[in-house]
Amino acid sequence: MNAVADDARAAGVAFGTLGAVVSSLWAVSKVLTVPNPDQQLYATVIVAATVLTALVGAVGWSQVVTRFDRWPIPVRGAIAGALTIWAALTLLIPVVVLIDQRSALSLSRTIILEALGLALLTGTVGMVFIGIFFLPFGALTGYLLGRRQTDDPGPIPVVARFR
Repeated sequence: MNAVADDARAAGVAFGTLGAVVSSLWAVSKVLTVPNPDQQLYATVIVAATVLTALVGAVGWSQVVTRFDRWPIPVRGAIAGALTIWAALTLLIPVVVLIDQRSALSLSRTIILEALGLALLTGTVGMVFIGIFFLPFGALTGYLLGRRQTDDPGPIPVVARFR
């Protein structure tokens, strides 16, 4: 049980780092292109992305890698990584949009329903149009993390072909 928790913690750190890097790159690009950037929004997005991808990564790793024995650990890690990035972006994009629109939101029933509809729409659109571009990063991170946790991983398949 302790090994599973250590592996999930390592996955959370790895995916949290990936989320921090990607969100930091996004924030830097926004700060450089927007005339009057809202730096508090970008800092909030970086923190939310880091925490969210770390949590989703740890849960995804413990649910995918430790529960299935059909494939080797690096392949299961790649699957967990892809699912982590997909789920984290699906959850993060609505959070970013709601944080960005927080000044227009109040506590009326109509505004809350509109905010939930906006979150559902942006989560779906983000999952389909943005998440697909980040799947390779998540899969590669999960694969390399799985190779690190394997006793005898052997050669990397793509690299071994070039020798």
